[in-house]
Amino acid sequence: MKIKDVIFDNRKKIRLTQEQLADQLNVSSKTVSNWERGVSYPDILLIAKICNVLNISINEFFQVEDVNEIEGKIEYDYKAIDKFKTSMII
Repeated sequence: MKIKDVIFDNRKKIRLTQEQLADQLNVSSKTVSNWERGVSYPDILLIAKICNVLNISINEFFQVEDVNEIEGKIEYDYKAIDKFKTSMII
């Protein structure tokens, strides 16, 4: 599971549309769509608010393949991180 799946699955569980989630987060529905398609990642400052709206913990949000813990070490998906950094710059 990836961050995009966490957002999509939990949004569906609480029966919110992309537009409703976007309104609660003060972002555009296109932004939510981009997150759910894996085109971009949410801004780090929005993570707590996203978790609150989706009724999940921050730990649940980050238990994804994008960030893996192996034998006590954290292994990052550097391709995903580079994509995130690029989207943050733009």
